[in-house]
Amino acid sequence: MKNVILRTKRRLGKRLLLGVQSTRMIKSKIILKRQSLDERLGIAIAVENDENNGRVLCVRIEQVEEGSAAQRSGLLPGDAIVRIDGQSVHSCTRIECLRLFADAKLLTELVILPVEIMEAIDKIGSADDGSYKNIQNTNIKKPARKHEGN
Repeated sequence: MKNVILRTKRRLGKRLLLGVQSTRMIKSKIILKRQSLDERLGIAIAVENDENNGRVLCVRIEQVEEGSAAQRSGLLPGDAIVRIDGQSVHSCTRIECLRLFADAKLLTELVILPVEIMEAIDKIGSADDGSYKNIQNTNIKKPARKHEGN
């Protein structure tokens, strides 16, 4: 019964976000700029994966370290990471996804769904498979981001 309710909520969420005319999903491209490879990215993440096939459904930022490359680039707790250096997290297993972070370069490109969008999606639901990759938006304004040191 719980799964039926979740699927219904997700479908309703998709309809509300898509509206009559769908547009591109609101995403932000963020560049993490580290001073050296020894410097940490400065984020703590939560990785949600599909129990059936092991693929990643969502990578959320849980914490951002003060003074870190992540904070300087404008990342916020609650942001969802969609791509890391061009690689979709949805095509990875949990281990492969964590390896992308471990192998990050001095300049690491992230594509994210901002926390404001994630909160709206959480209120009304996500895609049928539990991921956020298919949700599009017409009514939510892209939030202004504070970028320090770029």
